[in-house]
Amino acid sequence: MAAHKGYLNKFTTKYDPEVLIEGTRTIHKYPTHRMEVTLSFGVTEEVIRFLESVVETYYKGPETRDSLAEITKIAETVEGTLGGYWSILFLDDPYGYAFTIYRRSPSYVVLDVNGQGISIAKEPV
Repeated sequence: MAAHKGYLNKFTTKYDPEVLIEGTRTIHKYPTHRMEVTLSFGVTEEVIRFLESVVETYYKGPETRDSLAEITKIAETVEGTLGGYWSILFLDDPYGYAFTIYRRSPSYVVLDVNGQGISIAKEPV
């Protein structure tokens, strides 16, 4: 996965989330959101931290989750930094994984963001 290191670092160093351990769960507490990776494949810890930071920056919460502007800004930032095409999907259940994209995608992350799900998945070429 080719990444523009400078831009990746801009986001990964933007926040220093508090790490909370609750049983077997690792939660990152950002200024606005609590995030937990519920499913991932083909991404490094650095990329996960980048994706969390992008969500923290642009996602305003469930009241605006149908906002095309938020989805577009997240997608443009991820695509511009990591390359390729990425799908952004807001989910009611961050633990529901029955989507075709996960079987086809070389890289994806599903985040639990304050009890809501956000899926970020690279489109296969």
